Amino acid sequence: MINYITSDFDVELLYKKNNVALLGAIKGIFIHLIVVDNKALNQIYIHRQDWANFIIENKLKSTAKKETYCGVWISLDNKSKKTGIYFKEIAQLFSLEDTILGKQINVDVEKLSKIKSKLNQIAFKKKTLSKIGEDFDEKDLNDFTNWELETAAFEFSILTAKQRRTRPLGVFDILSFKQSNEIPIELFMEKLEWLVENESCDCGNESCFFDLLNNNFLTHFQDRKRFLKRNKFDKEKSEAIIHNFWTKLTPEKKAALLYLDKAFLNTPLLNIAFLSEDFNFWNYLRLMTYPYQPDSDDEAYVRKHSSVCAYYLFMNK
Repeated sequence: MINYITSDFDVELLYKKNNVALLGAIKGIFIHLIVVDNKALNQIYIHRQDWANFIIENKLKSTAKKETYCGVWISLDNKSKKTGIYFKEIAQLFSLEDTILGKQINVDVEKLSKIKSKLNQIAFKKKTLSKIGEDFDEKDLNDFTNWELETAAFEFSILTAKQRRTRPLGVFDILSFKQSNEIPIELFMEKLEWLVENESCDCGNESCFFDLLNNNFLTHFQDRKRFLKRNKFDKEKSEAIIHNFWTKLTPEKKAALLYLDKAFLNTPLLNIAFLSEDFNFWNYLRLMTYPYQPDSDDEAYVRKHSSVCAYYLFMNK
């Protein structure tokens, strides 16, 4: 099974003991980790900037531990020069010293350190901002945090211009929506009437989105009656409610939702799950990737775009 995974997912074996194996590789802006436990396969995408920053911030400590956006914990033991991962029932320390992944992480640490040293330079910030969006200039700098500019600059340092243009994936792409005045009311309305008029679904399909949609609706809009007039769905009243909901969101949340709309072409009623305090990221991924093979490009697309958005919102709590 391990040979199949290394070949089909293009990863290297990092650790193996009994029935537990950890594999990984650099995939664009991510460190792609695969945890195999008793033949169950779990995929994790951790942003390379997040991992490199963790190392930089804790290089003088003997040990350190950090929770990532998806509930997976990573750790460092600088004395033994080992890394740890804590996921579900798995808690393992392993060495990356002689791995391709470990060498690339060291390069990432050097790149990120150089970027951090330039963050107090206005010229560097302006250059980074101009790459995020051609219409951004110095007057817009206050709308972006140092972390946002640092992360975007790091992504620009590891992606070619062609990659950014033809396959936009990263925090930099989310930031391009940060000053957008777009309100995707029509996308909300596509499923809203159906959701208001149906309080349950008895299809029985494992891939049914209803429970997630319904939970999102009740979390953010509370009561179906708000959308009714004389016991019937009222389009004008509903549009006003959606408009009011959208205007109260932070620029970061709006940007994240617009990014997901572009990436998945689905309903915001599904993606507002990312805004919930009890958001179950793994259940969202299970539903979104249900039709795809684990090693397919389609599944990787969903996981990567979902992961970068969850990471962005996690860092902007």
